[in-house]
Amino acid sequence: MQKLENMKLNRRKLLKGAGALGLGALVQPLVASAATAPKKLIARTGRITMQAGQTKLEMPVWGYGGASPGEVLTVDQGGVLDLNLKNELPEETSIHWHGIRTPNNMDGVPFVTQKAVQPGGDFQYRFTCEDAGTYWYHPHAN
Repeated sequence: MQKLENMKLNRRKLLKGAGALGLGALVQPLVASAATAPKKLIARTGRITMQAGQTKLEMPVWGYGGASPGEVLTVDQGGVLDLNLKNELPEETSIHWHGIRTPNNMDGVPFVTQKAVQPGGDFQYRFTCEDAGTYWYHPHAN
């Protein structure tokens, strides 16, 4: 147990204690705000290159131009798409347009809106592209 005389408060002990208490009062909010402050986002700089390559999985496809997906068809809003489909497949096919308004006979659903394009045959798709946007196309035969 400490002796009573060592517990006596003198000027030096009072100033040390008050200084420590004051410093603690100043430092505590800084420590608390640093703990809750949002982290800075780190920016990423560098280079990324787009280039030709080859996938590891090669498989035969029946696709427009022999590819899947087919080529990008770009038409201005209000412009006319005038596209001849030549069927070189051993089965009938068509082009069905998703999302874009077309005349019923250009919709590409065999036996509903048009006849299927037979092997060796062709079909002329021609319609005004009234809507702006990004759409996709695919066959509707088998």
